[in-house]
Amino acid sequence: MVADNQPHAVEPIHRVGTVVDVIITLGALVAFNAFPDRIGIYAITSDQLRFEPLVAPGFWAFMPWLNMIWGMALVIGVANLWLGRWTVPVRALDMTRDLLTILVMALMIAGDPLVVSPGLDIGLRVLVAIALFAVIADLVGKAGRLSGSGTHLAPPRSV
Repeated sequence: MVADNQPHAVEPIHRVGTVVDVIITLGALVAFNAFPDRIGIYAITSDQLRFEPLVAPGFWAFMPWLNMIWGMALVIGVANLWLGRWTVPVRALDMTRDLLTILVMALMIAGDPLVVSPGLDIGLRVLVAIALFAVIADLVGKAGRLSGSGTHLAPPRSV
């Protein structure tokens, strides 16, 4: 393989990280879609299992968008594993997913409560804001790599 600092280097994928991403994404899809009523805080008190719902209705309003983002992440991960490298269409989908993620995160920060506890809601909004800046930085880095670092995406190959 050609080193990244040489012209026309192909941007590699990281297989282990990609597999982990796919597994986590599948877990989130299953947990939030198949078992939404079980997402909360569990505690054992006086030999009883106690459950407190955690997620507020404001969060559930974002589920169609989160499902779209997670679906895009699965397509990106599977495509990269299948192709073994980044391609122009896969990178375009990746950057589109980042843009959608930025929009959804900004709306989550500004919208209705995400969790039922006001203290936890503020903490979650801070975490979402930190993650928002990380996604923005990642997107800027991807755009920079595409625009002039010498790393090029492989054209799509016929399968």
